[in-house]
Amino acid sequence: GVRITPVIYGTLTVLLLYLLIQEAFKIRSVSLMSAFLLAVSPWHVQLTRASFESSFSLFWVLMAIWFLLKGLKKPKWLIFSMLPFGFSVYTYNSARVFTPLFLFATAIIFRKYFWEKRKWFLVSVALFTALMIPLVPFVLSGEAGARYKLVSITDEKGLVPRINERRGASTLPGILPRLIHNKVTYLSFYFAKNYLAHFTPDFLFIKGAGHRQHHVQGVGELYWFQSPFILLGLYYLLKKKDRNLKILLPWLLLVFIPAALTNDSIPNALRTVIAAPVYQIFTALGI
Repeated sequence: GVRITPVIYGTLTVLLLYLLIQEAFKIRSVSLMSAFLLAVSPWHVQLTRASFESSFSLFWVLMAIWFLLKGLKKPKWLIFSMLPFGFSVYTYNSARVFTPLFLFATAIIFRKYFWEKRKWFLVSVALFTALMIPLVPFVLSGEAGARYKLVSITDEKGLVPRINERRGASTLPGILPRLIHNKVTYLSFYFAKNYLAHFTPDFLFIKGAGHRQHHVQGVGELYWFQSPFILLGLYYLLKKKDRNLKILLPWLLLVFIPAALTNDSIPNALRTVIAAPVYQIFTALGI
């Protein structure tokens, strides 16, 4: 019973990616290749096999984006997309950051369409808001706050002493040490460092994540042969000015924000698995 759940979720996630790509590109070969690559992806297989909650959130996010793509053609599907978007938030902490950010970005990017279909858009917003209400007490609770402090870069124990040490050692005049060495500049630096760590060849193609339970030993989160095809796929979409880039780029770029806000296991495969399908899509388009 315990083992069958991740098997079902993992299998259906592959199917959902196929359906999503068919909706987006209408190219069966690309849909099949994307689904196959996800099915054999070290990133996806490892986390699904181990039954991590993040793999469940990936399932709901894929379903939601599939419905969203339908909603950009038939607005009634916007309402249906809010259900899996809402469910994703309840499955894993990273989705609680990614999902609202992605929806906000989508609302800005497709604002003209949503304004034309504002009745459907407003109903969708109301539904998502209603789904979030039960989560509010937990987010405001001491339990959620304690977990946040445990992993957040804003509450790292050595941060303030380090800042004070750098200020004391600085030879700059006046208030310059305070302007350069402070929480804002340090947290910005650590956030950028953590964020960019997820785009390195080491993480993607060579060694994978730092936490051994989160990746297959001896390989990266993606297969090394995918690297040129990912670039070719991205180039193909940019050259065509494909509308689907307006979904894929925010999807990829926003996924790493939750992990970048933490101070442990960077780069982190578990908190960023929602990005895995995007790389498979780029690879399939490049091939």
